[in-house]
Amino acid sequence: MRSLAVLFSILVLSAAIFAQEPTPTASPADPSSDPDADKSAFQSAVAKTDAESREIALLSFTEKYPESELIAPAKEYVTAARAERAAKAIENGNNEEGVRLFKLAVEESPQPVSEKLFTGVLLQIPNSLFFSDLRQPALDLASLIESKVADDPKKLLGVATFHLAVENSFDAKRLAEMAIALDPELPAAYQTLGLANRLGFELIASEKAYAKALELDPDSNVSRRSLAEIKRALGKPAEAVELYDQIIASDPSDANAGTGRTLALFDSGRLEQAESSMELLLSINPKNMVLLAGAAYWYAANEEPEKAVVYANRALAVEPRYTWSHIALGHGLLLINKPLDAEKVLLAGRRFGNFPTLNYQIATARLNAGFYREAVEALASSFSFVDGKVKTRLGGRIEKSSDSFTELLAPERKASIFQPATAENAADAERLKRLIRFSTLLESGNAEEAVSEAAEAFVEGSDPMRTHRLIYVATRLLEKDIAPAKAAELAQRAVGSVDQSLDVSAPAAAVLADELYLRRRSAFAQGSTIVVPEIDRQTLSKILRGRIEEIDGWASFRQGDAEDALVHLKRAVSILPAGSAWLRAVHWKMGTVFESLEKDSDALENYLTSYRGGEPNEDRMAVIERVYAKIYGNTQGLEARLSGEEVRTEAASLFLKDPPKSEVVPESTVEDSPAEETDSIGSETRDETDGKRTPASTEESRPAPEATTDDEDLSRRTDRPADTKVADGERSSSDSDASPKLEDIEKAETPTTNETVDGSLPAKAAEVDASKVEEPNAKEDSNRPSDDRTTSGAPPEASNPKAPDEEVRVTTRPRIVPGGNEKPVDGEGETNASCTVALSQDSVSIEAGGSTGVLAGLVGVTGAFTLRAISSSPEDVRVVVDRSLEDLVGRAMFLISSTSSNAGTYSVTFEASCGSKELQVTVR
Repeated sequence: MRSLAVLFSILVLSAAIFAQEPTPTASPADPSSDPDADKSAFQSAVAKTDAESREIALLSFTEKYPESELIAPAKEYVTAARAERAAKAIENGNNEEGVRLFKLAVEESPQPVSEKLFTGVLLQIPNSLFFSDLRQPALDLASLIESKVADDPKKLLGVATFHLAVENSFDAKRLAEMAIALDPELPAAYQTLGLANRLGFELIASEKAYAKALELDPDSNVSRRSLAEIKRALGKPAEAVELYDQIIASDPSDANAGTGRTLALFDSGRLEQAESSMELLLSINPKNMVLLAGAAYWYAANEEPEKAVVYANRALAVEPRYTWSHIALGHGLLLINKPLDAEKVLLAGRRFGNFPTLNYQIATARLNAGFYREAVEALASSFSFVDGKVKTRLGGRIEKSSDSFTELLAPERKASIFQPATAENAADAERLKRLIRFSTLLESGNAEEAVSEAAEAFVEGSDPMRTHRLIYVATRLLEKDIAPAKAAELAQRAVGSVDQSLDVSAPAAAVLADELYLRRRSAFAQGSTIVVPEIDRQTLSKILRGRIEEIDGWASFRQGDAEDALVHLKRAVSILPAGSAWLRAVHWKMGTVFESLEKDSDALENYLTSYRGGEPNEDRMAVIERVYAKIYGNTQGLEARLSGEEVRTEAASLFLKDPPKSEVVPESTVEDSPAEETDSIGSETRDETDGKRTPASTEESRPAPEATTDDEDLSRRTDRPADTKVADGERSSSDSDASPKLEDIEKAETPTTNETVDGSLPAKAAEVDASKVEEPNAKEDSNRPSDDRTTSGAPPEASNPKAPDEEVRVTTRPRIVPGGNEKPVDGEGETNASCTVALSQDSVSIEAGGSTGVLAGLVGVTGAFTLRAISSSPEDVRVVVDRSLEDLVGRAMFLISSTSSNAGTYSVTFEASCGSKELQVTVR
């Protein structure tokens, strides 16, 4: 849009810039000719509306009347006509022709260049090109224009303004110094130099330039304010306050000076005066975004997170595109141990800016959440580790390096918001430096000794996150097949601190980090986020302990000890939740170990167990086919083995992302509640019920192959009796008399409904795959928008807001019966006596105005069925089908929303042809 505006300005200015030029008295080219002939010819040429025709007529005029006093304005009109033609060419997509005409216009512009031609046409040219993504031609033409005005200091400063606008501090500084050389007493030259130095993060030099500008023009409040800002950034708040007081004395209405003075009072430690002044200024202008954001950052830097969150949210409500408000809010949230909320805020800010400080903050949030791999990626987008130092380009332009992140990023903060004190945590900064060092050495294939030393440095400490760092580092070492003995050693160190590692702000995030990695990357690419599921402590403990055994086992295998590897991998199988991605990974590793021992049958069973329930994988299928053919001579019957023979009857199967065609009996279920979002960042999190659930009942038939979901599929397993033996590649199941529950929920797969940070813009809503969830009147509702909540936490609009219930048509997969034939389904599907409505939880708890999701389906039905949800109080609690989930098969997601301020206990009844089930809804 900016480039179009510049183009339009050229079109207008080129036609009108000389409209008020006084008409000089003509001097006839030939004394015997008409004395007004040149004047008439000039006016006729200028009057032509087409730029090319006007250019041709004016060129003809200059040839015919070379001695006319109208020659100079005629040549300026030629320049303007060429610029107009160039602008139109670029607007029409002919960049090459546009650049050629612009260059011709500059090259043949008359000298000396008049002020009107310079400001109205020539200075617009590089802007037009730069903001049309023709950056190099823009810089080239700026240089050409510079050569035309090289002896005019004021015009040189005009060219410098272009370089300042595109943050080219080097050329802006050079031109300011050229102007000073031509006129050492020109205050504007020092003002330009001060700004160029600030853009180049040379703050001391900037201070000197602004001081000189003020010395040359003591009445300039522009120079005085700029100097005060730089003094704030350099930690001289008392001097800044004095300068602001001088401005206010001469102009009490100067709001910018009042804002700067207030922030300088904060910096000087005069908190009572600062807060009193801030209250007064905000009463006059509640939308003073600079003051709100500056105060928010100061509070974060001085460890007052609650106030930081409040003022940052207010700043974002005024202007959601100001990235430093996002950074201040992120700092506040980290201080109150909400790293996932901080990450969400900072990612929202990256839509409006992308510079090292912001990417560092994203990495910090991920470090605190346990997303170490993603923290490395955030750092890699702006930083590198070279010769023991962290290196970056400040502002994406100025290359700098330092021993620490805090020192490296200080100029960016000071030059942008003039804050002398950082809100960065020194321990986080050091740990991130060690993380990027470890990652750099690991990826560059350094010697084991150097990598091991870097690993030790990163895992150092006694904090609760140490266990997660140990597991991360050990996993990465094994992925790269570097120092397997070190990996095993690190994993063993984690054994004694598993319980402590769950006493962190986001334990599920830290435990599930690897399994959520690909899902999160995909969601970020689409402008949304993934809900991290809330999982009970016991299950998280099992995952960690199982992973430690897995690392031990794989490290043993890498060192050539297959037998010891099997011991640890079998232990992992006995610990990890059934149906989980971790268990599938262990089975695959067991298959690899068995194959190395030439136990092909055991290898095949483990490969098959691992493959069932996961995403299709050509490489792994090739391994399975090879081993199967080695045993049986061909691949006949492999498809049946992949699909399985057992019949799945438990509720958990409804919650697999892509339920396998085989139906097997799982050993256990996961007890966890839906993941939670906040209505406004910094507000209290809506907790789901943490009531204990009874594991789903099962019927033991035979050791079951693992039928599982994708990465985030978590299933809670019932503890194995002490005397249970685990056969190679197999697991036994346990019995329970409890009624079926829908425990095995892929909450990690569920994207957030586009709930936004206060003041930020909502992310793009996920699209609905209508083939997965069918409704009555599907044709009429196919274009219904998906859920798009805003910062108020308001629930999504239903298709029929007055309707007290919500009905959905759900399709299941055809059941595989003995013989391998798919059984067709008609009508309401095939049900059996045990058909039951099953929910992901029995009760939920939400804040007034909030909402949450519940998965619902039927156990014991094949084919399509209708499921209806009815609220006991539609005026207070509304239920709608969430169409933002694309891949649900055999179940549906319902959004339960509080639509009033009334607290209390309500119910939502889920009805189907074979029964119903009630969900208790507590509104706080």
